[in-house]
Amino acid sequence: MKSNWVIVQKYADSLLEVVNAEKEVDEMLIDMKEVSEAYNGSDDLRYVLTHPLINVNKKLACLEGVLKKMKINKLGINFCKVLVKAERFELLPKILKEYERLSDFKIKRGKAVVRSAKPLSHENRGELLKRLEKQLGIKLDASWEEDANLLGGFVVHTGNKIFDYSVQGQLNRLEHNILKMRVQ
Repeated sequence: MKSNWVIVQKYADSLLEVVNAEKEVDEMLIDMKEVSEAYNGSDDLRYVLTHPLINVNKKLACLEGVLKKMKINKLGINFCKVLVKAERFELLPKILKEYERLSDFKIKRGKAVVRSAKPLSHENRGELLKRLEKQLGIKLDASWEEDANLLGGFVVHTGNKIFDYSVQGQLNRLEHNILKMRVQ
């Protein structure tokens, strides 16, 4: 039997295949997050969609009624129906997380957290963001944090990359290079 991760990837990839434009990708994500929140927030809905003795047609009718009231688009409703028929609806939050990751990769966008010793001016933020986007080749959605533990400079976390331009990071690199020169 396939692991849930493989199943999650396949559903996320399939959903991304049928959604075309960047705007539609984002709208689908918003819609599906609303569906996931409704599912997690309603004991009755979870009961109906997961109970093995409730007929699948009744599950689908109930789901469709709820989703139409929520004004979920037709593609989103159909995707949810596929999950119910396959008895995989409980995987929706994981599917959405993978869908978001895949769509960010496809659209070339990502998230970044920038920690700085002191608040950066609007102008400095814009310049830093522009340079990071150019270096990474993606559009970034950045959040900014002040970190009193930093002596100076900043540290950027994006995806699985860390760019350490803090004073401490520079001192660590300098120490590493000096030790490396000693060994040679």
